[in-house]
Order: sequence, then structure tokens, then C-alpha cells
Amino acid sequence: MTNARASKGRDHLIGAGLCVAYVLLLVGTATDLGMSRDESFYVHAAKSYAGWVSQLFSDPALAFGRESIDRAWAYNWEHPAWMKLSFAWSWLAQRQLGLFPNESLAFRFPGMLTAGLLLWLIYAWGASVMRRQGALFAALAFALMPRVFYHSHLACFDIPIAFFVTLTAYTYWRALADRRWVPLVGLAFGLALATKHNSWILPGIFLIHFLWIRR
Repeated sequence: MTNARASKGRDHLIGAGLCVAYVLLLVGTATDLGMSRDESFYVHAAKSYAGWVSQLFSDPALAFGRESIDRAWAYNWEHPAWMKLSFAWSWLAQRQLGLFPNESLAFRFPGMLTAGLLLWLIYAWGASVMRRQGALFAALAFALMPRVFYHSHLACFDIPIAFFVTLTAYTYWRALADRRWVPLVGLAFGLALATKHNSWILPGIFLIHFLWIRR
């Protein structure tokens, strides 16, 4: 971690501001955005998961029965469940509290939140290794790329996995200098695995890097 410094409270305050501003921008620009093909699969899965979550609170014994689990979780089994479960929780909150102006936004909000958190992380990590102006440029340049901006609106996995992969890389980087971060590497990697399958390559990349710097 040569030439690195710990992110200060000011850096996280700026990062949090970027996060909130970006999420509000995404919410405000999603009102007329139609549901994409991939979203339709994940929304259907999220509704199925939501039914199981509701059953978990009303009848836990039945919810943990094999028939209930298979019925709720079999659809779209080939993709990890973490973000679909997040979509389910957001939809349940919408049904109970009416937090969002429409149902599609309820499903999309968890993905939007990961987009905002990714900007926070890009800025905070960048501010620890370079001037704050460079970190701010990195976060804004990423946020305003057309493909990133579009995908940040969706109830899909592309932006969430970008966040969790970056988070895993950040925790690994911190763990190189402070072993107290090692458990957090495992936690971040677990969330990445539960988000999208391309996270499986991370240990190989980290191993190559670790062997290179220790040679």
C-alpha cells in the first residue's frame, strides 16, 4: 500500500453524497423505462422468493419444508439468488409501505443502490491513493458512461456484480497491509459469489497478484 492513506471522514462524506445523488438521478430517470427481457426473469423469480419469505414469517415450519423450498426457489435456479432476494425484499416493502411510485421501481431499487454504493467505493478508494480531484473524476466518469448509466437502472446483476467485485478487490487490497481485513475479504467474496458466477475467477487473480508481490 505504498503512497496510500486511509480514507478520511471527509472522503466518505463526499462518497455518500455521490451515492445519494446518483440513486436519486436513477430513480428520476427510470419512470418511462420499459422492463428489459432479462429483468422479466428476475422479477418473476423475485416474486416467487417473496412468497417464500412471507410464508417464512407466517408458517416457518412449512416454509422450511422441501416442497415449499423447491416450489419457491426452483425457478431461475441457474443464477445466484442474492440480488433476486434483494428485489423480493424491495417489492415486499413496496406492497406493505408503498415506498415507490410504481412496482417496476421497487424491483429496480436494489440495483440502483448498488450503483450508488459503487460510486462511493470508487471515490473513497481513489481518494486514498490519489488526489481527491482524480478520485472524483474516476467516479463521475464511470457513472456517466452510457452503458453503465443504462444498466444502473435495471433489476439485473451487471452493476451489482461490478460493485461486489470492486468491494472484494478493495478488501483484499486492505488485507495486504492489515490482516484484520481478511474476514471481510471472505464476506465480500461470498456476496460476489451470491450475485453472479463470473466472480469465481477472483481467487485466481488475487493469487497471481499475491505471488507476484511476494516473489
